Amino acid sequence: MVDHVRQKITNPIIISALACAVLFYTGSARIRPWRPVRTLIPLENVTGLTGRIVSNPVRGYSGSYYRTQIQLESVTGDYGGPGNAVSSAGGVVTVSIDSAVVESLYPGKLYSSSGARALIESGERVRCAGRFNPVTGTFIAYATEHIGPGDGLAGRVMRLRALARLQFKRLMFAWGEAGALVLALLAGSREYTPGKVGDLFRDAGLSHVLALSGMHLSFFSRAAGMTGTRIFGRKHSQTVQLIGILTFVWFAGLSPSLFRALLCTLLMMLGARLFVSGPDFLSVLAASFLIHSCIFPHHIKTAAFMLSYGALAGILIISPLVTGITSFLFPPGTASSLSASFGAFLSTAPISLSLFGIMTPVSIISSVLVTPLISLFLALSLVSIILCLLMPFLLPMFGAILDALYRAIIFAAGIFARAPRITF
Repeated sequence: MVDHVRQKITNPIIISALACAVLFYTGSARIRPWRPVRTLIPLENVTGLTGRIVSNPVRGYSGSYYRTQIQLESVTGDYGGPGNAVSSAGGVVTVSIDSAVVESLYPGKLYSSSGARALIESGERVRCAGRFNPVTGTFIAYATEHIGPGDGLAGRVMRLRALARLQFKRLMFAWGEAGALVLALLAGSREYTPGKVGDLFRDAGLSHVLALSGMHLSFFSRAAGMTGTRIFGRKHSQTVQLIGILTFVWFAGLSPSLFRALLCTLLMMLGARLFVSGPDFLSVLAASFLIHSCIFPHHIKTAAFMLSYGALAGILIISPLVTGITSFLFPPGTASSLSASFGAFLSTAPISLSLFGIMTPVSIISSVLVTPLISLFLALSLVSIILCLLMPFLLPMFGAILDALYRAIIFAAGIFARAPRITF
């Protein structure tokens, strides 16, 4: 087994990815900015900007603001003379927008009854007034005006996505806290997830469950593949599977971990077409790392990027080394899950300690026992959504079923959250 692992890590693609990782994380290689801001007005003088939203709004820890990224079209500001200057602009900037604006259309939110209405979703155009924070480089918007959708076919498609996400939030709101978990798992939106639930999952070593990742994409991939096989036959099942994967990613948005999962899936599909025996998954992960770093270099230093690649690398490299031990103590399925969980924990522990100063060994066990409940919850959620859209009168019944399973998940997570953590 050791020789098999050694043979894998001598692969040129894997060596290239490892070398790039060393250069990136030791500071030896400079990571270029992603779509750097280009404007004639110095950023410290900018008082307003207009552009198109290119990411899902994410609620800040305090809940008073949301952060999103905006592709700039123009900026206004003080150029040293009388009045304000206007300049065309390019690049992407992070903007903090008041919660009252972002949540003005959200169901059940305090601001939903206000007069102002703004659809703050990816693809929509906005105009913001405010100032750049010189420390964080974030534009703090004091006032935000929604202009409308983007231009052309792409703008109409993104408007459809924005409205679909808004309607989905309204449907999930009817299911209370269970619906909030569904919303986090399927749309990457946590504005309805109680803070105590996020803390509970973190303390239990289950934060990856709430982050859109390979687990969620694999679930959709299997579901779409099975559906395609039953309806269209095995010949066209992969096409249906690909459509299902791309639709989910389009709807949920490209987080670093989800994009990693998408790249790996696409490379695996391509490899299965080109090679009889299929590609080696560690090589696929390494190739995904290199491609991802080129497309979204600003992801490289994010926690989601490092933890996602680190966890999967640990599963592929470390897990085979301990499977022989766990297989003597547990049934095959449990032994495999424990080995994978141990590999993921061991490879991500240094990252967690470096970034957060905390390590949760209980995640080795909690992931094995709670993840199947999450998968069941996801499957039941999808069935419930489809049936409730066809027959709305079933909404209360499925809401009660999902709530019962949600309580079981929270109960299980609560048990593991009591385990001691290692902090530095």
